[in-house]
Amino acid sequence: GIASLLAIYEMARYTVAKRRGMSLSLPTPMPSLHFGTLGCRTQLKSFPRTRKELLDVALSGPVATMLLSVFMLIGGLHLTTTATSAALAKMPAIPTGIVCKTSFLVSLITMKMCPKLLMLPLSQPVPIHPLVLIGTSGLTFSAISLLPIGRLDGGRAMMAAFGRRNAALASFLSLLILLLSAANGSTTISMFCAFLILLYQRKAESLVTDEVTGVGPVRVWLYTILLSVAGLTLAPFPGGFVAL
Repeated sequence: GIASLLAIYEMARYTVAKRRGMSLSLPTPMPSLHFGTLGCRTQLKSFPRTRKELLDVALSGPVATMLLSVFMLIGGLHLTTTATSAALAKMPAIPTGIVCKTSFLVSLITMKMCPKLLMLPLSQPVPIHPLVLIGTSGLTFSAISLLPIGRLDGGRAMMAAFGRRNAALASFLSLLILLLSAANGSTTISMFCAFLILLYQRKAESLVTDEVTGVGPVRVWLYTILLSVAGLTLAPFPGGFVAL
């Protein structure tokens, strides 16, 4: 499940990097107590020639896993709503608040396909197809990787799309919000993410050969849309649990 999504993430990144003539280090999985993994730490072994190349490599993994995760989430919800009583009895029972009310984006999709789930108490267990859990986890770790911080793919994309100075500001503000969320104590996920990012990914990315030429409006809009999707994924649904 999650391991397959992670493999697709890395395959997409390595494929695009190879086509752009860039060399990457072997991926090092970053463990998570909540999802099993928060993705992989991968370093650039060669300097990107242009900001376009850096942006393409940075967004390739999140785009692949986000699209696949959404399809898995929708498919899992469909299989849940159309399942027989015997099939539902074999599915894992998960509290509604964790499944449907942790992520704003997941809640919107659930509202469209299974509106009755959102009306249940947060603590009530409901049978859910495993694809829903895998899709939700995939969306979450993809959204975390898109945070515009340091050497996360989101930090690399921010630097490529808007320049090093703007990326440094976005990284500082994002990390500050993450640390404040962790200090709030409403969830341990923010604390765990902040610890790993500060330990491994907080530094800015290495230089690009041509840092002057921009990436063009199409790529900027694509990154902006993906960053918005990541924000909707990590934002809590009103009255639900906090995802990050």
